[in-house]
Amino acid sequence: MNVPIRDYYIPRYNTIPDQYIILEVISKNAKGGVYKVFNTQKRVYSLLKEASDLSLVDFTNRDSVNRLINEREILVELEKEEFTPKVFNDFYIKNSYFVEFEFIIADKLSEYNMVSGSYDWFLTLIDYMEIINSKYNLSYRDLSFNNILIDNRNNIYIIDFEHALRKETQIEEKKLPLFGTPGFYETNLNLLNNQPEDIMGLVLLLYWSQNLDDFNVFSKMSFLEAMEYAMNFNSRRLDTLDKSDWLYDIYKKAFNYKYDTFSELKKDFIEVLK
Repeated sequence: MNVPIRDYYIPRYNTIPDQYIILEVISKNAKGGVYKVFNTQKRVYSLLKEASDLSLVDFTNRDSVNRLINEREILVELEKEEFTPKVFNDFYIKNSYFVEFEFIIADKLSEYNMVSGSYDWFLTLIDYMEIINSKYNLSYRDLSFNNILIDNRNNIYIIDFEHALRKETQIEEKKLPLFGTPGFYETNLNLLNNQPEDIMGLVLLLYWSQNLDDFNVFSKMSFLEAMEYAMNFNSRRLDTLDKSDWLYDIYKKAFNYKYDTFSELKKDFIEVLK
């Protein structure tokens, strides 16, 4: 495994630096953790994201540390955009890698009370995904309710870029599937043809926003149960579509991998909104 030159210059500590006061452990598991902290030097609230060494090694031999390094690099690249969190700092504590991100005061898309009533959020996400894919040549690859935030001014943010890939890397890896959120991506990426991967993510996000009762059932499953549910759903989703559904044509077109561009999806969606 190649070690980036930058890695040699990242600070290394034995304990968390004194400038951070941990306020909340948001999550903690084998792959690492997420912590809300107060940075006493910057005097701001921020998020510390931790990745544990050699945890969750994937098909491409990347572990959690590699994915968090990749996420940091991508977010630095996207820092001029207004829909992603800013990166403040990174360091190691022993063999665990930490990145400090901007703390965004916002709710998850799943908590947004207009998710199935107003669709400005979906049109905005199409635009953001087009920017990520076309301007930066990236695939985000992990659209889900938990990774989209909406603040009290209806600004939308995209978080968690650990599964994002540069498209040239994705071609070299022959479109291997990812360990993202079950139910929100195509499990066999070789079927996508020319359809951008994030278009399937967008349409599945739209589908679950219209079928929240079904989503709430499988969202409470374990990861393996949810994976099995998602794979079964993917194999039969065309057969279960209701032809009277106002979004039927969009679902059918996306599930048959017929969208070549984000603008095409946006045009079709605006048309059905009329």
